[in-house]
Amino acid sequence: MSNPDIIVIGAGLSGLCTALTLAQQNKHVFLIEQLDRFGGLCGQHDVNGHSYTIACNDFGNGMINSLKRLGVKTQFEKKKSRVFYEGETIDTPIDFMFLLKLMKSPQQFAALLKGIRQYRRTSPPLVTISDFTNAYLKPGRIKDIVEIPAYLMGTSPADFNLKYLAYETEYKYGYNNPGVPVGGPNQLVSDLVAACWDHGVTLLKNTTVTEVNEKGTHIEVTMSAAQKVSTISAAKIIDTRPHTKDYPPDTKQGMMLCQLRLLTKNHTFDSRYHTYLHYPKDGGNAMDRLDKGQWCTQFPFHFFPNPTSDNEYTAINVFFYQPRGITHLEEAKQQQLLDYILTCIDKMLPKLSDSIVEHHFFDAQSFFDEFHQWPQVMPFIWHGNKPSNQTGSQHIFRGGHTAYPPGDHAGAAVLSAEIVSNLVMKETP
Repeated sequence: MSNPDIIVIGAGLSGLCTALTLAQQNKHVFLIEQLDRFGGLCGQHDVNGHSYTIACNDFGNGMINSLKRLGVKTQFEKKKSRVFYEGETIDTPIDFMFLLKLMKSPQQFAALLKGIRQYRRTSPPLVTISDFTNAYLKPGRIKDIVEIPAYLMGTSPADFNLKYLAYETEYKYGYNNPGVPVGGPNQLVSDLVAACWDHGVTLLKNTTVTEVNEKGTHIEVTMSAAQKVSTISAAKIIDTRPHTKDYPPDTKQGMMLCQLRLLTKNHTFDSRYHTYLHYPKDGGNAMDRLDKGQWCTQFPFHFFPNPTSDNEYTAINVFFYQPRGITHLEEAKQQQLLDYILTCIDKMLPKLSDSIVEHHFFDAQSFFDEFHQWPQVMPFIWHGNKPSNQTGSQHIFRGGHTAYPPGDHAGAAVLSAEIVSNLVMKETP
């Protein structure tokens, strides 16, 4: 096995895009993945012959455009999302109709506009979305809707930094109008892997990197696969694994997601929509309680049908957050959760629950046991700068969604690949 020019550790979306970008610059790249599959949290998981999404499911325009520039063949289609709140529906992408619905609460809508104009000039500065809503809005409809982004990122409103709203524009992520890959996340991963193969990337799975050592002008990497240990050398290495050691040890982490997987028979979904979100009154308070380790009688959740070529059965992922500190669901709690979720779904999409022929919970502990990662949207709740893509060594670089740029989603992971690849190429002869 000849030594590569560059080694990329971790074959999630960031690692795959990094390897492909560098290979297109005529670099010999090794991509090393410890799991038995590529894609990280992007992909699908087969259960009883039916395919459920692992985690990532829709993607912003920024990432879609990056993939197009890389020549990845995946096609994306635009889908709406629908929020169900106290008997009314709100569709995204946000448009003029959304503003008209907010105007149904005229006093609080005016307070919201005032807050948007003034919040940057407040002293002390407002840091979180909770700071903003407490300063300008009364409890109720507008406050609840404004706090929905905290749910989407898996934090309490008190932990959701207002900067995350600005990142959407600053980094052109484009999540206000996302797309879903035709054929599902597995198709996206398959297309990325195929592109890597086509450009000469050496992909290694079931391989664990155990040591990384600088040796003068190169990097030496020790790896283990099938109980065999080997060493390879390269001029540069890009590590896209979670950069846990680059955050303070007491950094708060995001809440854990739980999945309820439903299988429906002979139910037709509206093809215009991808995600359906149930957000109850005082949903922000529910997120606060979950963050404190407490179950709630009412809580937000969202779900979506998975793409399928089966005309009879459709697999559905339902996502919600487990209370902080709880990773396993007891059977009695599962029944309570199922009853609540199906009761809400009956109001959202009548007749859907009648079509369910199979269900099972996939809690945070089960997710970790299967995929060796905790199911968190935001791994680290950190209000400072993310770790730089540069490490201080001319040979070692950081990539992935826990390194720069900020965002904590697939779009940020892919943008990280673009940024770190450019840095490496500038320093590579």
